[in-house]
Amino acid sequence: MTDEGTRREGYGTTGATYRGFLFADLRGFTAFAQRQGNAAAVELLDEYRSLVRRAVARHGGTEMSTEGDSFHVVFPSASTAVMCGMAIVAEAAQANARRPDRPIAVGVGIHAGEAIETSEGYFGAAVNLASRICAIARPGEVLVTATVRGITQASVPVAFVPRGRRRLKGIDDPVEIFAVTEGTAASPIHGDRTRLAAGAAVVAIA
Repeated sequence: MTDEGTRREGYGTTGATYRGFLFADLRGFTAFAQRQGNAAAVELLDEYRSLVRRAVARHGGTEMSTEGDSFHVVFPSASTAVMCGMAIVAEAAQANARRPDRPIAVGVGIHAGEAIETSEGYFGAAVNLASRICAIARPGEVLVTATVRGITQASVPVAFVPRGRRRLKGIDDPVEIFAVTEGTAASPIHGDRTRLAAGAAVVAIA
């Protein structure tokens, strides 16, 4: 998974293709490194990367790039991207319960759409939008677009809690955002409780 050749294998052709795009970032990682030191930061980063890569492998994703604490992953469907995002935040919550002194404060953003597939990866507005959504996700939160909600709500056992229309950097029009929660009925109260539970250790440390 970590080998560059392995990640790029099979991506040498060009043309538009429809995929699910997931971005994941750690929140407060720089501040954590300053407080706890480089050794603790490296341990946290290693655990976080291992956790994400396990989830990606289980859900059939392909790791396109990793820079610092940022992941860019592509999936054959929006549904698998959503389930992987939920697995990432759930496993991070479990890790935080074990080690509240070393919180994995991960936020996830997901969008689906067409992008151009090249030997260097995927390029297009769909990829950029997924990245922008990740940037506004709070610790323990999986955010998706209305597009993802529309094509996955009948096929994945999750709920979608409205987060309103948001203006995102580099995107002309406001984007309708939803937070993904466990369950099958969208309830703002349930969604907030699920998100807060996932990030409880992170909030406590902060």
